[in-house]
Amino acid sequence: MQYQRIRTLIAEGNLPEALEALTQEVERSKIAEKSEVILQSARLNSILKEKRIGVVTSKESDLVINQVTNGILILIDKLEKKHPATDLGDPLEQAVPTSLNRTVSTILGAEVSLQHKNVDQIQHLLKLYEIHNTNLQASEEAAAKWGELAPSIITHKLLENRQKMEDIKKQIASLI
Repeated sequence: MQYQRIRTLIAEGNLPEALEALTQEVERSKIAEKSEVILQSARLNSILKEKRIGVVTSKESDLVINQVTNGILILIDKLEKKHPATDLGDPLEQAVPTSLNRTVSTILGAEVSLQHKNVDQIQHLLKLYEIHNTNLQASEEAAAKWGELAPSIITHKLLENRQKMEDIKKQIASLI
């Protein structure tokens, strides 16, 4: 299975290509979750089309794209547990990337050394952290534009994204 490649495509912002690779993997492996992949693909294609023709705002499309991304990452985690890879390859290739250690250290504010068994979970959490961080930045920009007259939904989104980011930090810390 090429789940790590699919995660890399998602991290690089190539969501359509990641979905295509996941679709091919599911079809080739005769995995029952094919319908879930097709639904996520249809949802992404639909929102991209609506965005292209101007029917939805960028914020609305970003929300759906983030939801699709999260859904795909959760599905990949589920598939990995249900259909684990049989060939783990060379143990030296499984070393935890230094950049991943640095990223986690920066987020947690402390030096860490990750164990290989939790790397996939931590990478998934880091992707979720990035999604919430992006949403937080958008909310902060909106709040800055509105100033004191900012609608309560913007304030709620600020608090919600900060809380989710803190929760993710705690989850990462528990995996180290």
